[in-house]
Amino acid sequence: MYETLAANPLTTQRIDINLEENRLKAWLIRFFMGNMRRKMPRDQHDKYFLVQKGMTDGIKQAIGMLNSKVGYVYLLDDYGHIRWAGSGSADPAERDSLNAGLLRLIEEKKKRADDISGASMTSPTKRRIVTTPKE
Repeated sequence: MYETLAANPLTTQRIDINLEENRLKAWLIRFFMGNMRRKMPRDQHDKYFLVQKGMTDGIKQAIGMLNSKVGYVYLLDDYGHIRWAGSGSADPAERDSLNAGLLRLIEEKKKRADDISGASMTSPTKRRIVTTPKE
């Protein structure tokens, strides 16, 4: 997966979110954040977030976040829809499934871009006028 992300920097990105609702623990994480950032590539620094508020029980349930003590991986499409989700340690079949999903999303995005650029080159743009009735 990391190779695929690195090979497609314009169409993919990795975001790390650390959810810590306990104020004291969140403070400790902030205190050690510099040390944590030194362990990650510089281009990931602005993609690491510490979230303390806003994650309601409803949101957690909707995305399948049932245990706050394990890590979760979500593969999102361009529309923010979860296309793959997992937690804990992944076995080889799960990693293969995640990689296949990532590659499929990349291909879908490339196809959409090709369709859009091909359509604009081959057919004139039609203007569409929308009117609403006056009251």
